[in-house]
Amino acid sequence: MRTLNRISILVAAQILICLCSFQFVRAQTAQDYIEAGDQDVEFHNYEKAIIDYSKAIAKDPLMAEGYYCRGYVKYILNRNKSAEIDFTKFISLNANYKLAYAARAAVRFALDDYKAAILDASKAIAIDSTYDWAFLTRGRAHKKMEAFPAALADFNKVIALDSNYAEAYFERGDTKHELEDFKGALVDFNYSILLDSTNAMFYANRGLSKSELNDSLGELQDYDTAIRLDTGFYDAYAYRGAYHYNHDQYGKAIADLNKAIKMGFDHQLVYYMRGESYSAGGKYQNAIADFDKVVALEPSFDDIYMHRAYAKYNSGDIKGSKLDYSKAILMKPQDTLAYISRAKANISLMLHQSVILDCNKAILLGAKGSTVYNYRGLAKKYLNNYIGAILDFNKAIAKDPTDPEFFYNRANTKNLQKDFSGAILDFNKSIALDPKYGAAFFYRAEAKLALKDCKGAREDYNQAIELGNTNAQASLEKLCSEQK
Repeated sequence: MRTLNRISILVAAQILICLCSFQFVRAQTAQDYIEAGDQDVEFHNYEKAIIDYSKAIAKDPLMAEGYYCRGYVKYILNRNKSAEIDFTKFISLNANYKLAYAARAAVRFALDDYKAAILDASKAIAIDSTYDWAFLTRGRAHKKMEAFPAALADFNKVIALDSNYAEAYFERGDTKHELEDFKGALVDFNYSILLDSTNAMFYANRGLSKSELNDSLGELQDYDTAIRLDTGFYDAYAYRGAYHYNHDQYGKAIADLNKAIKMGFDHQLVYYMRGESYSAGGKYQNAIADFDKVVALEPSFDDIYMHRAYAKYNSGDIKGSKLDYSKAILMKPQDTLAYISRAKANISLMLHQSVILDCNKAILLGAKGSTVYNYRGLAKKYLNNYIGAILDFNKAIAKDPTDPEFFYNRANTKNLQKDFSGAILDFNKSIALDPKYGAAFFYRAEAKLALKDCKGAREDYNQAIELGNTNAQASLEKLCSEQK
């Protein structure tokens, strides 16, 4: 009997313990879950925090704090649309809480809804006219909308409220930069760095202002510092890549732009600069791939078809080059360079009438350079219009008497007219301008041979051979065999 009683007592105690535990679980309130969520946030356990705040809301759907806290965590996790819903719910339950309006303003700013962000920040300011963060957020939104005077007014207000607010000086400096007040921007960037010397963005943006003030050394030093402070800051790699690109340091530019792109800087300007850097180094296929990316990101990007056409032409894709020059003309029908460049492609494609049409259009639009007349002269020569060709070469030479190609082309045309003496004079001028012009020696030899100057022809053939002309050897051997 005693044993049975002992067992009964133990069982009863266990049941009591279970009942107490059950009652404890059931007794957990919404506030308990809020506190648990707060502790999760403290230890950066954000997913668990969302679960706990959701439980608080389930316990008490009218408990505004749960929505605010959950929205805050979602904002940290960049779940901005969902965060906006939570802050909106909070505001519907508590319409006079400035932090909620400021938080929703920040979320809406992240969602690129700048007008709504301005409205929310303004509501926060209406509740508390000394709320500096609300002014800062509103100023940022004004800046994004390019309402720069309004942005400046907000940043000035922040600084008036707190003269040691580093971000306010930075934002004001960035706004002044947008307004092309680069000296004023530099002053603000300097002060932001004085207040916080660990922020990589402050240095990077100061570097941009130094660039506009032609302080190249200071610009580069700021980009280097930004990268040293934050090796994952892809903007700084992009800016330093642009610095190297602008200083014709294409290898360094490619290295930095590669890093920026690898880190996620998916912007057409970065691909454009890397493409141009590849093109400058003769890596035309790489350049084309980057220009393709630019077109995919921004089809109306300035002159991108011109640059891609150039790379295609130099990679041997003449037809592709012509297509891109045609696209460039559609985008800028008054661009004389696009017509002249397409004329060059048409020369390679032996489309001589098209060359003449493009050159005529360029001249009609006001092209004043020498190249357009040279190209039109070549087309006329190939169409056996020698007189017209020489007239165009004359115009090209009048505009630029230092280009050996123009004299060479006129000389070849004179050769075709059998004006061998005139041709030799032009070849002489071409060679004087470029003593390593192997083709000029070769065709001067041909002209001399036509005038029975075999000794002079032999000398020119030999000179052409030394300069790598592949036709000269056979012509020289033929001349020697005929003289035996």
